[in-house]
Amino acid sequence: MKRKLILWSVLLALAVFSASAAVGEGVYDIDLSAYSYDDLVVLRDRINLAMWESEEWQEVTVPIGVWVIGEDIPAGHWSITASPDGPSSWGSVAYGAELDETGKDVVYSLKGPYYREQVKRKGSGAAVNLEEIDLEVKDGMYLVIENTDMVFTPYAGKPSLGFK
Repeated sequence: MKRKLILWSVLLALAVFSASAAVGEGVYDIDLSAYSYDDLVVLRDRINLAMWESEEWQEVTVPIGVWVIGEDIPAGHWSITASPDGPSSWGSVAYGAELDETGKDVVYSLKGPYYREQVKRKGSGAAVNLEEIDLEVKDGMYLVIENTDMVFTPYAGKPSLGFK
């Protein structure tokens, strides 16, 4: 009986060791050549979302374009600033439930929220008032970034005003 228990323990340990070794090496040995271009795009998007949702992630630069919340950008509350490396010293952020007929801009709609604001690069002399906005975005909505890339950072809350 004792021998059977030892044998089962050894077999279990070998199974666990070989499974963990396979998992550890497997990520580097994935053969991506069998995937289509569309499959690789979906895989890349899922990897990006997983990285953004990880504890290690701090901020990401989102380029000019039309983005879908929950697919391209994770839903949540974000602080948004103009990128210091973007093509312009200011840009605009538009958020809403519907795109116009060109698919390039958010339009006001009764189906959901609508928000549009301009943001200037910190320290720039751009004729725009805000250097940072915070915006809570929800799955399925659209976000349009124009004129310069924007940096998204998890929202850390309102600054203290000093009241006692």
